[in-house]
Amino acid sequence: MKRVIKKSIVFLIMFVWMFSYGAFAISNDNINFQNLTIDDALSQSLAEYIYQDSNGYIWIGTNDGLNRCNGNEFKVYKNIKNDENSISNNMISSIVEDNEKNLWIGTDGGLNKMDLNTGNISRYLVSEEDKLYSNTVVDELMIDSKGRLWVCTINGLNLYDRKNDKFIKVAEEYLENKGLQAITEDNKGNIWVATRDGLFKYNYEEDTVKAFYHNEEDENTISENNVFSLYYSKGKYGLLQIKD
Repeated sequence: MKRVIKKSIVFLIMFVWMFSYGAFAISNDNINFQNLTIDDALSQSLAEYIYQDSNGYIWIGTNDGLNRCNGNEFKVYKNIKNDENSISNNMISSIVEDNEKNLWIGTDGGLNKMDLNTGNISRYLVSEEDKLYSNTVVDELMIDSKGRLWVCTINGLNLYDRKNDKFIKVAEEYLENKGLQAITEDNKGNIWVATRDGLFKYNYEEDTVKAFYHNEEDENTISENNVFSLYYSKGKYGLLQIKD
């Protein structure tokens, strides 16, 4: 399970922002900081993921719940036994918002969709069948340029079928049990996936996959096969591998 790029703080440091349609103000080029900890009602001081939604709220995923901050106070979301309208697991791994104002929350025990207008929560990838088919441990989420939701689990890559409200596992031959760790999209719509065993470029329309592996005898290969994270630059530099 990837726990590399987001769990580096003992307490959370955030900008003090003016909460108005998601904007924050910096006056006289001075940046002010405020420490937010469990003393401020944060559910846990170890932040795994930080995300700002289209309403301006800051969402903080921790190993003990999901926190929503409006600039003044926190609202904490946790799993509640026998309550289907609560998140499926308290260990938050990733957060993203789609084009229909749904907040998707990846956890160590399933995927959750929160309707930002109503607050209602739906759960996905939580059944025993899901555990066998794709695994319920979600590592990373991405909304691509066409508004599609991609879900990386430790056992494969899943694409959300919005019409039928279900997930389809893709590129199984290449990505099965690879331990997916990061995902990005390039300017041609290709989906790049970083895994514990190589880098992969997937073209959904053509259903083709190209694999990239380290070769000690070839300098024109990735530096190692365990790829933690990805960044695609729209400039001349293309795809970069970032290693911690």
